[in-house]
Amino acid sequence: MEFLHDLISKPIKGPEKIAIKTKYEDISNIDLINRVLNTVLFLKQYNLSKGDRVLILLPNCIETIQLLFALSKMGIITVIVHPKTSKKNLNYIISDCKPKLVVHNSMVENVQGYKTKFISKDSLNEFLRNLDKEKIVDDEYSIINLPCKKDVVLLIYTSGSTGNPKAVIATHKQITFCIIAISESLSITDDDVIGNFLPFSFDYGLYQIFFALYSSATICIGDYEDAGIQLYKYLDKWQVTIFPSMPHLTEGLIKLIKRNKKDLKLRMITNTGERFSEDLIDRMKFFIPECKVVLMYGLTECKRVSILEPSLTDYKRGSVGKPLPGTKCYVVDEENRILKNGEIGELIVTGPNVTDGYWNCNELTNMKFKRVEILDEIALYTGDLFRVDCDGYLYFHGRRDDQYKHKGFRISGIEIEEVVQTLDGVEKAVLIPPDNQINQSFLFIVGDIEINIIKDNLLEKLEDYKMPSRVIKLEKLPITNNGKINKVKLKLYREKYL
Repeated sequence: MEFLHDLISKPIKGPEKIAIKTKYEDISNIDLINRVLNTVLFLKQYNLSKGDRVLILLPNCIETIQLLFALSKMGIITVIVHPKTSKKNLNYIISDCKPKLVVHNSMVENVQGYKTKFISKDSLNEFLRNLDKEKIVDDEYSIINLPCKKDVVLLIYTSGSTGNPKAVIATHKQITFCIIAISESLSITDDDVIGNFLPFSFDYGLYQIFFALYSSATICIGDYEDAGIQLYKYLDKWQVTIFPSMPHLTEGLIKLIKRNKKDLKLRMITNTGERFSEDLIDRMKFFIPECKVVLMYGLTECKRVSILEPSLTDYKRGSVGKPLPGTKCYVVDEENRILKNGEIGELIVTGPNVTDGYWNCNELTNMKFKRVEILDEIALYTGDLFRVDCDGYLYFHGRRDDQYKHKGFRISGIEIEEVVQTLDGVEKAVLIPPDNQINQSFLFIVGDIEINIIKDNLLEKLEDYKMPSRVIKLEKLPITNNGKINKVKLKLYREKYL
């Protein structure tokens, strides 16, 4: 497989096999191929050239998948943006990537385009309805220029804790390597059914499509609204075997499992993007003992770094596994020296999973993607603190910017969070370190427990200088569009409690 669109043009296992399920329809392999080829015809109306950008501003739906593969065939770069993205960020993204076309679900207001045409999803569906069903679409007609493996196929916008969104540049070569390596590491088969409720604008959600098509599995498309009290219903209805999850989704699933006596077909729950606590892992093993928990670590700039074999979650407790086959990881100090096993430093990643940097951001690219002389290759500097054990397994120790000094001591926020989450009644804990605006640490918790009990337990388990300045109890934590904890909002919450 050389190109992203090879996923739908490779020999398939049964043209009538269901490739995609939605709440409204089932799409077979052959139907998906035809829809993609016909979507190419639709897009050719807009005089797109190789290297142009098309921005997709849609919720999880079959049209996004059709557009993505059609654009890949045409040599066009796809930019998938969450439909609930703020107007400010959407304006910035459009000015940054300058798409020739924006496909949206409804009218988009107050967005300034750079020679950008806005079209609705309905116009695509109307075109396909009116298309001559007898017309045979030649697959070769879909190619504008012969693609190259190094061509950019996706811009994936990510949001940090500060500043504007930045786009990670993903090529056919990088994406296809990751699809093959991760799918095979997870042993996904054609009998599997992947239940995805994560947004396609989040690479963790988007890649589930790729894994399913590569493995001839079936993917079921849900969205954030389906991942609440209806989550159990859809997992059961669709007979889902693989559930890519985040901590808040898994917490909700455990509560639903307690209420329902019927067993689900789940054989695997995967995790990346935001780590499972040890307590959550233990509860999953107790309530879903037949389901494997696959802990992973990754970031958009290299998709996946490591995967831990499910059988080792106890033996290698706290680990996120070994590097992806065909890649390498190193832990370095501030002088860029490779550290020994057991020493904590910044994780750097090398290999074909590493992307080409950031769109329109050479300065940041040069900061994060640097040639390491001793390795004689480009490495991604993750900004995350890790150690490696004697067997080569990786252990996450927090982000560099999550560490802070108090009374002369260096403190790790993740250490405090992990101690709090061992307490009965605590569902989730997040520590916000001091910064230039507020010189106090804030611990936000969700759970059925009193603050004074938390403080008493922390005094027993932590050194005095590690005690957070404030402990705040919330009914729920704010969540980003990608399902991660929104630390930007938590920072804003602090002002209420000063």
